[in-house]
Amino acid sequence: VQRLWRPKGRFLREFARIGSVAMACRAAGLARRTVYRWRDSDADFRGRWEAARLRAGERQRDAATERALHGEERPVWHD
Repeated sequence: VQRLWRPKGRFLREFARIGSVAMACRAAGLARRTVYRWRDSDADFRGRWEAARLRAGERQRDAATERALHGEERPVWHD
């Protein structure tokens, strides 16, 4: 069972960082159907999934607030 937590943990870390199931799966090298099966069959994983989803939302809100308050520098090219 502990060996399964390595890919599960990798997925959850990426999901919390990125906020996208598809992108987190790619980063962790997992199929989406696998992580959804884990979520549907494992209550502990489901709880960790929800915590990661909430962390991702917080990170996204923080980033949006930072951009709104301080802007974001981008190079502008003409011709």
